[in-house]
Amino acid sequence: MAYAAFSTKVAVRIVLDKLEIQLRNLFVNRLNERFGNDWWDTKVPKHILKKCSYWKKNHINDPFRIGEVKETYQYMSFGHLINILDSNKEVFDDLVNASSVTHLYKLVDLRDALSHPTEIQLFDIVSCTAALRGITEQINTHSKVAELMEEFHRAINQTQLTKVHNLPTPLYSEFVGRKTDIEFIDTELLYHPNTWILLIDGIGGIGKSSLAYEVAKNVVDEIEQGVSEFQQVIWISAKSNKLSYNFEIEDMEPDFENLEMLLDNILDFFQINYNNELSIVDKRQIVQESLEITKCLMVFDNLETISDVSIYSFFDRIPSHNKILLTSRDRRYKLLEGKALPLKGLEDEEAIELINSKILKNNIEPLIGADYEVLKKIAEVSYGHPLILDCLLHQIYLGRPVEQVLSEVENTELVKVFDFCFGSTYNQIGQESQKLLMCMVLFDKEVTIKELSFVCNLTDYHITEAIERLKRFSLVQEKYSKESSLFSLLPIINNYVSYQMSERKILVTEILQRFELYQKEMSSIDSLTVENNPLLKSFNFSNDFDKLAAAIANSALNEYNHTGDYNQVVEALNSAMTLSPKSSFVCQIRALVEKSEGFFGESAKWYDRATSHDSKNALLWRLWGDLEKGFPNFPKAMEKYSEAVDCDKNDHRAWMGLGYCQNQTAREFYERQNYDSHMKFRLLADESFTNAIILNPTSKAEKIHNVKVYHQKGSNLFHIGEIQGALNCCEKGFEFDKYNKQLLSLREKALRRK
Repeated sequence: MAYAAFSTKVAVRIVLDKLEIQLRNLFVNRLNERFGNDWWDTKVPKHILKKCSYWKKNHINDPFRIGEVKETYQYMSFGHLINILDSNKEVFDDLVNASSVTHLYKLVDLRDALSHPTEIQLFDIVSCTAALRGITEQINTHSKVAELMEEFHRAINQTQLTKVHNLPTPLYSEFVGRKTDIEFIDTELLYHPNTWILLIDGIGGIGKSSLAYEVAKNVVDEIEQGVSEFQQVIWISAKSNKLSYNFEIEDMEPDFENLEMLLDNILDFFQINYNNELSIVDKRQIVQESLEITKCLMVFDNLETISDVSIYSFFDRIPSHNKILLTSRDRRYKLLEGKALPLKGLEDEEAIELINSKILKNNIEPLIGADYEVLKKIAEVSYGHPLILDCLLHQIYLGRPVEQVLSEVENTELVKVFDFCFGSTYNQIGQESQKLLMCMVLFDKEVTIKELSFVCNLTDYHITEAIERLKRFSLVQEKYSKESSLFSLLPIINNYVSYQMSERKILVTEILQRFELYQKEMSSIDSLTVENNPLLKSFNFSNDFDKLAAAIANSALNEYNHTGDYNQVVEALNSAMTLSPKSSFVCQIRALVEKSEGFFGESAKWYDRATSHDSKNALLWRLWGDLEKGFPNFPKAMEKYSEAVDCDKNDHRAWMGLGYCQNQTAREFYERQNYDSHMKFRLLADESFTNAIILNPTSKAEKIHNVKVYHQKGSNLFHIGEIQGALNCCEKGFEFDKYNKQLLSLREKALRRK
């Protein structure tokens, strides 16, 4: 029983596709000649009209569309052509006979069989020769389809063998460990019914390609043993450089750099003859159809070197019964169905197993019979990174003392490995992300976005963006806590960034200055107390960053009061807002500064921002009221004072401010001779002043406050004719300040009126 080679199936499928196009053009031209432009609406069954419209709509809306949008009739399938032929026999009576429909159905069945990844006997293909000949002979005088018979004969007579794989020579001398990772790929990709793509990502040299190769090799072994669901394994690498035996970086020719090169590689693997005249759309269509009739494991290696984004849309359209395994230093390729395997260093025991294997294979004499602790130390110093481990062992092999290798890991040879593994990535991430890595080295602990934003002098948004870029390149680890995410560097990355910091003095100096400022300000949190700043009792600080932001703002205000340097205080307050963007304390400090500068509109904006973050803070509303009162804008001031007393009925200063504004509003109504409104606001003011009085005052400030309130209340009563009430207010005020000039003047006026 002979089965058709894969290349035979593809070639026959191409012949049938050409036949379909030729028949469609022939049928359409004949119908158009006979019935004019209305043929589509009048001579085509309705179910075909609906189906073609549906397929065209899907094609238009497909974000990964292959080819240009066509006329609706061009979406008719092979089967549809038979329906049209059958329903318009009188139109085609000179072209076909009774056996034509039978021939076409046989060819449609063959086309369907060639559209799935199943084995098909060569006999079943050959048996369709008569059907194809019958169709081509009947319409030979009207079309150039006769030449298709020659292509068909070449396809069924070719002797090419189906290629199982194109794996290169092994990428490693021995493969150790990674059992858990291999099981993950088997479970989550190869044998998972709903997953068709998986990305292995990780830092350079960590073993991504070796792991992918081991998985691919295992699948090839199963195919050759006849126990695999897969039929082929395709390996295509974009790797453009490698480390030589002496750890120098060498350029190499990648298999592909863009989509067309990738398609050419796949066509070569399938032994499909093509020529340079084919467009990339045609090549993609042939590859697409070829992948429909097989089940492949496709490995695309070193994807981080690729910038042609059309490759990713190609991945999205690969028939999903195939499986795709990607390797990359970054996670640029994301889709909902996709899964990722972030690859880390070998576990200590796996690394020790690899070390022992290399000792025996390479006869590294200083380590033969070495104690377990020595081998473990090598594993720890290399962080389980296979390439760095190779480098360390190579230095020992060349005669460098083991103790020196383990204690002085920063040497010329290892720097070359670092540059190979991380250099291109480090240069690619940009200065903001580099600053972020340097900050994390300085902290030398798990840090939050808030800490990083302050030291880097960037907003939380920019820090979050930079963190995402670094995570994409597997340079940063994230751990979740109850309050916020914590970020840290892999030890090996920490070492590399430390080395880079020694090379980039200017950037490091800027970060060190900010880091020293951070440490200084953090130490000032303890001095941030209500005793030192009574305003603090009106604010809540939920974490150290809120406190730090408040400390910075408080310090900036003190400095401003001494120097009057507006630009300096604004810069400091901006840093504080970076730490705590919703700090109402920092907002009110900024409002006070803007007010001092005479920028009343800006000050109001900052009070608005402060109250939006802390709408129940009576102090903020009262300070805003003070601003509007001084402008003066009495209606708006009354609005803010009312908010303050709604938040705190015992805010005597807010009651006083409200009474004052009501008093002034009453005076305005009196001047406009609106006596009803005048009296209304006088009475409201009297009520506010009554609430403003502090019962049993103890401090000097409270007594002075009461004196002012009694003067305002007495003056208000005097203007509505309550002379005795005004005198009573004067007497109450004299209890706290018997020589107060304003009270003395008011009493004198009241006595004269009495």
